[in-house]
Amino acid sequence: MRWVPVRGWMAGSLLAAMGCSDNVSESSPSEAKVPHGQDSAPTTPAASAPTDRTSGHSQSVLDKVLERPVAGDSDAAMALMQQARQLMGVGRTKEAADCLTRAVEADPASIPARTLFGEVMLYPGGHKSPSMALDSFRMVRMLEPDNFFGLFGEARARCHLNDDERSMELFGQVAQVLQNKKMTLTPRHQADFARCVGQLHYRASRWEKALASLDRALQAWPEDRRAMYWKTLVLTRMERFEDALQQVNQAIERKAGEGRMHFARADVLRRLGRLEEAEKDRKVHQILSQFEDDDSRRFREDVDRRIDLRKQLVEIYPEYRGGHRALGREYLDGGRPALAVETFTAMLEEDPDDAETEFLLAQAHAAAGNLDEARRMAQELLDAQKIPERVHQDLLRRIDEAASGS
Repeated sequence: MRWVPVRGWMAGSLLAAMGCSDNVSESSPSEAKVPHGQDSAPTTPAASAPTDRTSGHSQSVLDKVLERPVAGDSDAAMALMQQARQLMGVGRTKEAADCLTRAVEADPASIPARTLFGEVMLYPGGHKSPSMALDSFRMVRMLEPDNFFGLFGEARARCHLNDDERSMELFGQVAQVLQNKKMTLTPRHQADFARCVGQLHYRASRWEKALASLDRALQAWPEDRRAMYWKTLVLTRMERFEDALQQVNQAIERKAGEGRMHFARADVLRRLGRLEEAEKDRKVHQILSQFEDDDSRRFREDVDRRIDLRKQLVEIYPEYRGGHRALGREYLDGGRPALAVETFTAMLEEDPDDAETEFLLAQAHAAAGNLDEARRMAQELLDAQKIPERVHQDLLRRIDEAASGS
């Protein structure tokens, strides 16, 4: 997170987005309280909502007693942090999370390591765990009570964990700090702030305020799919179904592989009477949610089951290229490189400019023993400026690992 000079309206805008005149502990209709967390949708008569593994925490878990950490090897922690940043730069977020776990183990009192670890634990595309993020940000504040990053991180983590009253209180403190110090957040963190506040208003049935906050999030960061998702839910609650459909379609156009988006669209389509389309999205959500929600070792290692589900998704949703790519990945990770090569080759015949698939095809060739072809493709990707040098080096490393059988 970086800081830049404040634009005069920003801190006041964040305060206004919160509706600070409201009593955040006011009661709201029980049916509007969504018993799910950051990535969940409300239950509808047509379907069951996705399960959120982070919901339902008691206050004893949310505010468990933490022991003050003792300083360790700061040099080792900094080296691991640098490695984590490099991994994040090439999209390997889960491996970055592992590096940061080791960084915190090396120096439990490292505020930078704990802060970055908390951020990664809130990252939607990686090793997401809001409860671990909460512990990390609380530890930062224990080590340094006035640390802004710890305050802002704790506010977001509590929002994701449905600790709404405490979260809104902390966001109020965040806004006051920004105003008093005449500082502002980067656009992405402005979006994080406004989106979380929008979620809090949503769960308290304050639809207009929720919509205003989510619009601010999208103004700050137009590509924020999480804000698009919550805005879809708000518009649905306001019975603005055509607007909700337009919003969720925009989100799915940007990334079609999120189960919750298809669940939200299925709900809107059902309310519009478009039942056949709704049923297709329901089935897509049902498949995608298994990959999103089942972290069990049994499912991770059940290659045949995973491949079968990916095939079902391709059959139901053939226009989704990400579904074909995910099937190829399952073949590659499941030790079936010839099928991976076949899948990725077919995708490239349809779209020769698909650099991500070309990258994966190079890996598949390496796994299949076609090392010269893999290295040729890696160089071609670099020469065509489809990938930066750091990604090229990462690909060469993967090819060398395949060559050595590691």
